[in-house]
Amino acid sequence: MALKSFPVDRPVMATIFVAGLIMILAAAMPACASAIGERWGFIDKTGKMVIADRFSKANSFHHGIARVEVNEKWGFIDKKGKFVVEPKFDAAQDFSEGLAVVQVGDHWGAIDLTGKFAIKPTFAGIQNFDKGISTACSGESWGVIDHKGQFLAKPTFSTIGDFHEGLAAAEDHGWGYINPQGKLVLDLKSQSGRDFSDGLAAVQRDGKWGFVDHAGKFVIAPRYSDAGDFGEGLAWVQENGIFFFIDKQGKRVVNCPPGGRCRDRVMDKFSEGLAPVYVNSLGGFIDKTGKFVIKPTYELLKPFHNGVAFAKEGHTYLTIDKTGKSLLNRAITLPEGFAEGWGRVQLGSGAGFADPSGKFLNYPRYMDCLQFNEGLAAVRTR
Repeated sequence: MALKSFPVDRPVMATIFVAGLIMILAAAMPACASAIGERWGFIDKTGKMVIADRFSKANSFHHGIARVEVNEKWGFIDKKGKFVVEPKFDAAQDFSEGLAVVQVGDHWGAIDLTGKFAIKPTFAGIQNFDKGISTACSGESWGVIDHKGQFLAKPTFSTIGDFHEGLAAAEDHGWGYINPQGKLVLDLKSQSGRDFSDGLAAVQRDGKWGFVDHAGKFVIAPRYSDAGDFGEGLAWVQENGIFFFIDKQGKRVVNCPPGGRCRDRVMDKFSEGLAPVYVNSLGGFIDKTGKFVIKPTYELLKPFHNGVAFAKEGHTYLTIDKTGKSLLNRAITLPEGFAEGWGRVQLGSGAGFADPSGKFLNYPRYMDCLQFNEGLAAVRTR
């Protein structure tokens, strides 16, 4: 589950690698780079620079607006490069539901599209709004606020996760789940709890993992030493050192190949009929019969999405299809996924974009770049 912390600039990716891969790539793929003398601008899908490279940092467009930094202050521009909110904030997040979380000094608030404060900067931290609510930190504790900054749930929680399926895991002398009004509806007092997925959430009690439904009832008793999230009605579990997949009734339905194990609770799940499984530290993809359809030859894997998965083989990062065929030239490293027909790639010291066939949009010539969104991509020039 995602734990709450003070807002920070986060990488903007259409897809996210498993945690270990993120750590490896973090230095190479910042959402907003920060080296001295950087110049960021925006190109369109013809490769033309349509917003001049005059920003020290830049982020992708969302709802026609992008956040950028000038002289160590953040503001927001439109697709013509005109400031709709002047750069005057110490930090900022993207607009969500008409509000953007911003930092002034040591405090956080939220502005509307005119740049006026809808929530005065009085909080130690605020997360982005979703379905009319957000979580905010007062002192050292978290609560739930509305668009006016009023607490719907008093800040009594040490941790609040993201809302999934109408509930969010929260910790206050044990884990439970709160609803969007901030009411603790499932006071499980468990050791740990994760996000709901396919109607169930993995919960740890007395050192064992099981699954609860929205009523807080254990529909799968806590008996496993580890467990992953559900995907396509199946979740991996570990029992007595053996990994296998169960259905939502707790029935064992897919056995992993001999020696097979799952490593990531969020990423190693079935997607488009296939799931990553590792043997002797190398991973491949199994189908729902438990057989490898892509042999375990990769160090890291990401689930399939739109027929494409991402893998690390040695020092090379690959984009593969369901036959295991590499879609991009093996010399091209760090594929993040395809957004609006183009994927961010790194070739030598140059960053750029390629389509699934490996055709470049210009030659990779930028110091860095972000994925296309709303027809434009942020690029850092040399």
